[in-house]
Amino acid sequence: IRLACRRSRDDLAASDDEACPYAFAAVKAESACKFLELFPHTKGKWAGQRTPFRLEPWQAFLVCELFGWQRKATGTRRFRKAFLLVPRKNGKSDLAARIGLYMLAADQEASAECYAAATTRDQAGILFRDAVSMVDASPELSERIVKSGKRQVFNLAHLASGSFFRPVSAEGRALDGKRVHFAALDE
Repeated sequence: IRLACRRSRDDLAASDDEACPYAFAAVKAESACKFLELFPHTKGKWAGQRTPFRLEPWQAFLVCELFGWQRKATGTRRFRKAFLLVPRKNGKSDLAARIGLYMLAADQEASAECYAAATTRDQAGILFRDAVSMVDASPELSERIVKSGKRQVFNLAHLASGSFFRPVSAEGRALDGKRVHFAALDE
């Protein structure tokens, strides 16, 4: 963790140099953080109280690293993968669901395919249900995202961009042929 923080600090200092291929876009990082904080808590003691969600410092650091750093030449993200390993009950699924909703509705990607993936359907559904709960709890998001399913929601769609977010598992049909824009892989 210290090395990652040191690397980020050193990269930030070096990014002014023309030879450095990366730049930190604070506006993009801040935009992602603000989006993730739009939805109230949906679980635990703050659920149902419309208590604002605030990123913990470690969560904000992760989000800023992922969405703030970009290649100078192309404007594309520097980091395309993140590995998050924290103890149980520290909000991994909640954070991943928020990032998935950002990638679905706010990342400016046309026809984005977003997935909550796991070995079993039940495990994939945990993160996805968190995302559905956030859509249900947010009037702003409920207007922009359409839910599909009869008894159980199995798809979230952002019609304006032609994008979707859904759970997938190794138990289901073949996972080949996906054009993944975002995937949260759980355990």
